[in-house]
Amino acid sequence: MADEYVDQIRDIRIVPVQLGERHFTAIKICIGDLHFSCDATGPREIRLAHRLSVSHGCPLVVDPDVASRVQAALEMK
Repeated sequence: MADEYVDQIRDIRIVPVQLGERHFTAIKICIGDLHFSCDATGPREIRLAHRLSVSHGCPLVVDPDVASRVQAALEMK
């Protein structure tokens, strides 16, 4: 019964972020009105985000500024 109210993942975004002097790439997962994020420290996190988007049937939105990094990570196996 509680499963009726579980929100689905709306989208997963891979975006550049700047906090003060720090620049990094973040993965943001939007579920309902909640936004979860983590640093994309390496190709593994990007591949996991892609796998999550495929398994949940939600869009993977990639900012053009990090598109080459994402493409390189997805080509690695």
